[in-house]
Amino acid sequence: MPRIIALCLMGLMLGSCDSRIQFVELELSPELSKISFIGIKNNDTPVPGRFTIAKGSLNAGTRSGFVEVDLAGFETGVAARDENIRTHLFNAGTYPSIRFEVDDVQPEKIPIHPYKTPVEVELIGRLKIQDREVAMTIPARLLLDRGPVLFVDVLEPLVFTASQLGLASEFDALQSVCGHAALARVIPVELKLAFVPKQGS
Repeated sequence: MPRIIALCLMGLMLGSCDSRIQFVELELSPELSKISFIGIKNNDTPVPGRFTIAKGSLNAGTRSGFVEVDLAGFETGVAARDENIRTHLFNAGTYPSIRFEVDDVQPEKIPIHPYKTPVEVELIGRLKIQDREVAMTIPARLLLDRGPVLFVDVLEPLVFTASQLGLASEFDALQSVCGHAALARVIPVELKLAFVPKQGS
């Protein structure tokens, strides 16, 4: 059975898995996953940070899933700055999380490869932030490792803009509160996720 599950993971959401477990569900491993970013203040000062990944899953039968971050765990290394970002940019008191919904994975037929041989795919879905949804297609790489563990990472950093996210006024408010001469409205985000078979799936 572990070998069948491993093949199913590598043939993620394509319907070519063994029929007995083609609807295998994978759950995100927060310990093996990471979402990080770098902001720029005052035109040339980098501000690295990370999001706390709360939960996530992928379903091999429905070719769908989600990843959710908890804004309470947002961290840049400076507590006061973190609170300002949570309050004035993300309005975390009202919207405590950000969620990416995976609606489909392309190509439809994903070839099965040996362990540690990457496969490039596109994750098609929606970023849910506050009361808005942003349609996204994310070029990503799947890599199956022993365990089995399915790693999903982006081919290049995801670049978000304030206007794309509908947060232009929130960025203005954050800049004013923090007293910065400038605050970049473009944020690159690195993403590396790890999924393991869900118990009982």
